[in-house]
Amino acid sequence: MPITTAKALRRSIEDSNRHLTQLKLELGECSDLVGITHEIRHLRSARRLVIGSEEVAMDMSEPNWLSEDAFMLFDALAALRGVQVIQLQDLGITFGPQGPRFPVVLLTRLLQTRVGVARGSLKRLNLSVRLAGDHKAFQELAHCLEGQHSLQHVAWEEWCFPTTDVGNDAAYFDFNPIVAGLASLPRLESLSVKAMTAGSRRANLGTLAPATLSTLISHARLRQLQLAHFQLDNKTVRALANALPYTTTLQLLSIDLSKTGSRGATKLFDSLRENTTIADLQIWASTHSSWAQDDVLKHLAKNVLTRHETIESVTILTHSRTLQEAVQNLTVVNDRIASAFVRMMETNYTLEHLVLDDYGSSNIPTKNDARLMGMIHFYLALNQSKRRQHLMQEYHTYSRSDWTDLLAMAVRSDRDIRLEALYYFLRLNPSLCQL
Repeated sequence: MPITTAKALRRSIEDSNRHLTQLKLELGECSDLVGITHEIRHLRSARRLVIGSEEVAMDMSEPNWLSEDAFMLFDALAALRGVQVIQLQDLGITFGPQGPRFPVVLLTRLLQTRVGVARGSLKRLNLSVRLAGDHKAFQELAHCLEGQHSLQHVAWEEWCFPTTDVGNDAAYFDFNPIVAGLASLPRLESLSVKAMTAGSRRANLGTLAPATLSTLISHARLRQLQLAHFQLDNKTVRALANALPYTTTLQLLSIDLSKTGSRGATKLFDSLRENTTIADLQIWASTHSSWAQDDVLKHLAKNVLTRHETIESVTILTHSRTLQEAVQNLTVVNDRIASAFVRMMETNYTLEHLVLDDYGSSNIPTKNDARLMGMIHFYLALNQSKRRQHLMQEYHTYSRSDWTDLLAMAVRSDRDIRLEALYYFLRLNPSLCQL
């Protein structure tokens, strides 16, 4: 349960012998920060520290984060020992873009047990916070992050890293020192950086230097990388492509190519043919005419995925802000692209999940759209039922019962593709006509 008063915190500390598994604080503009700070100083350790609500709260007010009381509170929190997880949830967002943002210096203080000394136990950092500060404050944060040698998982999402308040202007600070600092962490396993989910796709976090992204992608332990709302140019994406074949741990790559030219995107996709670790690929595709002219997505299907043996999930997003939105509103990009993915699925035995998303001219799929997506779903179902194993097995060893089960699966498929399903198996074994 979240703690909202000094009295409730005192009771929790007394019941736990001054050691808490989780300290979760929900603070509003009327919170007694002085009283809560006083009680925290009686607490020795907390394994998980959560500030803010993980659920939609009725009271969206926040304390004055620039006040002396707020700084004293965070000094007390910084002194807690044994903290493995820090989560700041929806801070600095009250009253919209002009609201009381969360000072960068408070985050820097929280990440240190004392000035210049990083936490030695911190493993996970989850931030949903609209930060405010000058260039020097962000530089100090980057330097502080470099010292978090035990940190393994970092997710900075939603209202993190605000742009200026003027539309699409680039962020007023340079991300590269922060990302470079994270890339230097020896135990980093997953990194997700997004601008916001509530503010649409217009967010702009600037670009990443090729050297910064190359260092990150070459990390010896990184398994998951998600970067959204960066303006990645062709040069940066080519650096990523050059590094991908040599990664030995990366399993999930989620990258925003919405501002990347067709040549850079094509080179990145081609590099996936030489990568043997990535199983989950998520791409924000560009709607620029050059992608259509150069058939970038068709190239991905035909020349990269056709016989790829490690990628199990592919998500192509164009207008959706989140993967969940795309899945809930599934349509195809267009008939030509969908047809290319159908042909790819005929010989790809590994891919089990595929999302093609577009909110283009119409949200209502045509009859042909439904047929193509039905065929894709059929092949995905085949792969999920271990189609590769079936194809590698000699069909003359199949019993009547084996073939009956496969045909039953075809009959249970969407009625618009039942004939395609039956035809698929008949091509494999014409003697089925005699069953």
